[in-house]
Amino acid sequence: LAEFVAYLRDSVWPPTDPTQPTTQPGERAMETKMRTRVLCRTMLLGSVSEDLAQFLGNETTRRGVLRVFRLLQEERFNRRFVHFLLEAILCQLFRSHRAHWESLFEKQLCPTKTGRSCRAHATPPSV
Repeated sequence: LAEFVAYLRDSVWPPTDPTQPTTQPGERAMETKMRTRVLCRTMLLGSVSEDLAQFLGNETTRRGVLRVFRLLQEERFNRRFVHFLLEAILCQLFRSHRAHWESLFEKQLCPTKTGRSCRAHATPPSV
């Protein structure tokens, strides 16, 4: 598992030499970005089965898919989505260590430590 995590770390954040200047990848032209966006939106719309589109309604399905597409264009939501998926996968893989995960969350990762609300510590509404 440690090797997998190290591989994931190195592929997402490749090691850099601090003595070499860092370079940013070339910025794509706006025309290329728009062409790619149209292609991806078309592919996403085409990925919905005909049966599902007929069941939900073609217009409702189209609007729902376009909403998902717009959501996936936001970098902040993409990052949160990937973190959520990674957490869910790790929790499923290591169910026997659930208590350890929860204690780790409490000690280091809980949003209440930064002043944000946390669904794990949400107080029920008073009646």
